[in-house]
Amino acid sequence: MYGNERDPKAAPAEPHYSGKRWTNFLIGNVIALVLCGAIFFLFLYGDFLSGASEGLMKSLFEVPVLVVIIASMPLIIGIAIGVAHMQKSMRKRRAEREELLRAARAEEPKTPA
Repeated sequence: MYGNERDPKAAPAEPHYSGKRWTNFLIGNVIALVLCGAIFFLFLYGDFLSGASEGLMKSLFEVPVLVVIIASMPLIIGIAIGVAHMQKSMRKRRAEREELLRAARAEEPKTPA
């Protein structure tokens, strides 16, 4: 099955906007906002970190290759996730195609030998 087709044997789907989903969504957003606020205020009032940050940056920029690798990590991780998703999709389509072929072979009339 491809696209928006639905298996008639499948169980009915849960409602999309159930109360539990909204609760989890709101809790997740509150946690994210609290963490963002904490990071913001840490940068705004975190003068006590200046010495450690300066030392870290000086040692980090002494090795330019390390800086390039760190800067490339989002791209590398995105590519890895995309490849994993592509492989999963290809396995799913292969399994569906094999199932359709198996069903078609089962429905073929047997010819007498």
